[in-house]
Amino acid sequence: MLEVDAAPVDAVAADGADAFAVLGGDRLRIVLVRAEPGEIRAELLVSDTAAALDASVVQVADSANALRASLAGYALEVVR
Repeated sequence: MLEVDAAPVDAVAADGADAFAVLGGDRLRIVLVRAEPGEIRAELLVSDTAAALDASVVQVADSANALRASLAGYALEVVR
């Protein structure tokens, strides 16, 4: 699960995964689900590309849907 400042985000799209987004206050929580193991790429569409974007990985689950004890090895890359 990712958390992102909701203000600049207009839409979410995922490549090779299903994306589910829920707005909670000023934060957008995004869950990306992939049927097979592998890299997940998501695109956040923003209307104001100059706006600061605060995003982080907050949870990762395994194939049995159990939360992993550590986020080590998982990263979020923001490309403009």
